[in-house]
Amino acid sequence: MVYLIIYFKVYKNNLFISITNSFGLILKVINSGCLGFKHSKKRTIISYNLVLSYCSKFIYFWYQDLYIFFKIAGIQKTFLQKLYLNFYTSIKVKNLWCLGFKIINKVSHGGCRISKKYL
Repeated sequence: MVYLIIYFKVYKNNLFISITNSFGLILKVINSGCLGFKHSKKRTIISYNLVLSYCSKFIYFWYQDLYIFFKIAGIQKTFLQKLYLNFYTSIKVKNLWCLGFKIINKVSHGGCRISKKYL
């Protein structure tokens, strides 16, 4: 079975997408800066949608009969879910199959964490 793993990494000012095959070889890396967005324009919805559409066109052009697994990492869980749904609908139109997804939400603790002796 041929499948791709798509890593979404959302930073405060940028969006990185890495596309790898089932063996872990990186096929394509896309971010907002590669598409010509600079400074504060990298965090706009327009840049995110353009990166997602570029990624879906790349996948559809080179790999048409395959399964896709998503790994999404970032800060806000609701934003990550919206990002996943936008990309999922764009690949569903092109008849690609989603194998599964994993959302990795990094919770900031502000320097105050429970020490191990209290756990």
